[in-house]
Amino acid sequence: MTDPALPMMPEMAGLVFFLPVHGILTYGRRGAPGFIACACPVTFAFGAPATATGR
Repeated sequence: MTDPALPMMPEMAGLVFFLPVHGILTYGRRGAPGFIACACPVTFAFGAPATATGR
């Protein structure tokens, strides 16, 4: 039996890598935390309903 979270691990690893890199390249080191603070709730807002409804 496999762990149900296992297929999501590459996607989460990509997100963890992408957010800081994109934030730093776009807004600089000082603006990256603000970008991440905005992007994480938006990601959750789209991901949670998709997971809950199975779509």
